[in-house]
Amino acid sequence: IGGSVLRLVLEFSLPKDSFLILPFPGDEFLDYGPVSTDKFPQFIDVPAKDQWDPSTCKQERLEDWTGLDSLISPIVSLVIFA
Repeated sequence: IGGSVLRLVLEFSLPKDSFLILPFPGDEFLDYGPVSTDKFPQFIDVPAKDQWDPSTCKQERLEDWTGLDSLISPIVSLVIFA
């Protein structure tokens, strides 16, 4: 019963973003999301009004702990059983 209750609690409390990627460090694991602007990047030689301002981009780290509840609950059940 202990493992089942733990799995139920973890199922609804662990963060899930549906990308199935653990929160690894590094820029390749940032959620770039949909396109926020149609302006040009800073390295393109265009007038300043047509360049994109990077401070307007909101990037959050991908975080998905799907499956951790399924791994921990049997271990907790075995510890309780022993």
